[in-house]
Amino acid sequence: MTKRIKNMFLYILFTFIIYIFLSNPNIIILSMNSSVNTFINSLVPSLLPFLILTDILKNYGYFNFLDKIIRFKYSSFFIVSLISGLPANANLLRNYLKNNEISKEDAEKILSCSFFPGPMFVVGFVGTTLIKNTKIAFIMLLIIYASNLIMFLFYYKTLDASQKSIIRKKEPFFTCFKKSIISNSKVMLMILGCLSLFNILISILGYYFNLNGNLLSIINGFLEISSGLKSISFSNINTYLKYVFMTVTLSFSGISVLSQAFSLLNEYELNILYIIKQKIIIALISLLLSLLTFYLLFQ
Repeated sequence: MTKRIKNMFLYILFTFIIYIFLSNPNIIILSMNSSVNTFINSLVPSLLPFLILTDILKNYGYFNFLDKIIRFKYSSFFIVSLISGLPANANLLRNYLKNNEISKEDAEKILSCSFFPGPMFVVGFVGTTLIKNTKIAFIMLLIIYASNLIMFLFYYKTLDASQKSIIRKKEPFFTCFKKSIISNSKVMLMILGCLSLFNILISILGYYFNLNGNLLSIINGFLEISSGLKSISFSNINTYLKYVFMTVTLSFSGISVLSQAFSLLNEYELNILYIIKQKIIIALISLLLSLLTFYLLFQ
């Protein structure tokens, strides 16, 4: 009986979704156009090069070398996170899990405190495109790093890090390059799909519910980072709070990006609720740090 009720609920929901799509084609088309525009102009330039670079560096044992030089747990993973950000680090983590180089428990912990946008996205997209101030964008980036570092240090001692990196035979450069382009093109298409889905959802919420513009901007940022940051940057709140909300949005990174990561890591059954909880805590730390930092800058 319970299964029948669940199925009926799903059928009704799907029928409602079909109705929304057919009755509001302009909303769907505009949302898709916006998603494709953001994807081509912002996400591909800031993500794809680093995804390919990560594969090449891994092929030549660069991360194994870093682990020997830098003496803290999962140093290479955090360096990738600092350089390329999300979801490139989730893609690297998938390789670690695939080769049994990390435990599931450690994977959940280090992902939750290293899941932030890369510097090119923050400085290029936010600093140059949205707020026209790269200095403020660098400050946002430092706040994000500091917030995640605080969480990482909190459970550093609980990390096992006993599983050793596997030394694999190097592939020829162009073989590695070709494989990386093919595999990461699939990753980028998955990102486009998630971005489109959440942009459509946000547009529908804005159309059917008469939400305050600033409230909708915050909800937008919680669901999808790129369109959320755009919405916040165009809102009429004062500059101080605008920078604070943008920093918190960057720190949390949005449900859309989390769904992208879990699409990559789906087969390993990581605890998504645990990671979301940790991300909320990190976002709150970012909120406190950004309130203090931007208050000192604007006083």
